[in-house]
Amino acid sequence: MKNLQSVLLVLLAAGAVRFDLREGRIPNGLILAGLGAGFVWQTIARGPAGILFFLGGAGLPVVFLWGLFFFRMIGAGDIKLLAAAGGLLGIGGSALCAAWAVGAGAVYALAFLVWRGELKKRLWYFWAYVYRYAQTREWKPYICGENVDSHFCFSVPVLISICFYVGGAY
Repeated sequence: MKNLQSVLLVLLAAGAVRFDLREGRIPNGLILAGLGAGFVWQTIARGPAGILFFLGGAGLPVVFLWGLFFFRMIGAGDIKLLAAAGGLLGIGGSALCAAWAVGAGAVYALAFLVWRGELKKRLWYFWAYVYRYAQTREWKPYICGENVDSHFCFSVPVLISICFYVGGAY
């Protein structure tokens, strides 16, 4: 049974990466398919209690990552992707998947910025952003149009996290 769950997770994440890299977005249809698969998976695997595991697993990334979305440090599609994966994984798996994705994303972002020679510039930008917000308490998106070159697709670290799950790391 776990093999089917692993296949569903990899297909979901790989499909999201494909769309994210090509189009810069993750289609809602893919997210809905992942959420539907998670709901069915949890109810078959756990019976009626599976509904709670599904809701907890899908809701956890939304609760924990809303702040990053609020400041536009992460996209809504990325959170929805983690929610769909979390629905398949359940509550505990969802927390671990999100944690591994954030960790992989940190390594990925660091490598990305070093490779592009932008690490120092981005660190100064981050500190200036935090300082500006602390001084004014005025919300502004973290990434503005002029910083498009520094974007990377968070769906890639989500796929990496799922690969670690499939490989037995968590």
